[in-house]
Amino acid sequence: MLSPDPLPLALFRPPIVLVVESRTAARTSTSRLLAALGYDARPARDGQQALRILLQYPSLHQLVLTNIVLPDMDGGQLAERVHIQGAGTRVALIAEYAPIGKAAAVIAAHPGIPVLRKPFGFRELYELLCPLIGPPKAALPLSGRAIRPSRRRHRVSIQ
Repeated sequence: MLSPDPLPLALFRPPIVLVVESRTAARTSTSRLLAALGYDARPARDGQQALRILLQYPSLHQLVLTNIVLPDMDGGQLAERVHIQGAGTRVALIAEYAPIGKAAAVIAAHPGIPVLRKPFGFRELYELLCPLIGPPKAALPLSGRAIRPSRRRHRVSIQ
């Protein structure tokens, strides 16, 4: 049975980030960093798969975190297609520490898109995500205070 409470469930679930990366190891490590920070990470191996996921679930993802270099398109082209869909999903790019060639051209062509430089850790990822989609959310009681569970043990007697 559905609850009559009008509060949307989005208030209680962490923001969902679609991680688009062709290399499995990089995609997995980025997803693990996101999960450790409290975000929900969903993987995509290329731009076409990411677009299919976004079409299937248009308002589910708050951010697309994509590598600039993908096998089927670059991160700038993916960002343009995400913005055309108009679901309000934000985009951030992942680039090598010193992007040169095509990566540098993509960054220069899209100055409004934030760029996360490799190698990155918890701090860099968190500092990128907070202004874009906010901190991870936690479910709290409606009173606004977290209730601590009691540490008192209860004895149960069996008769």
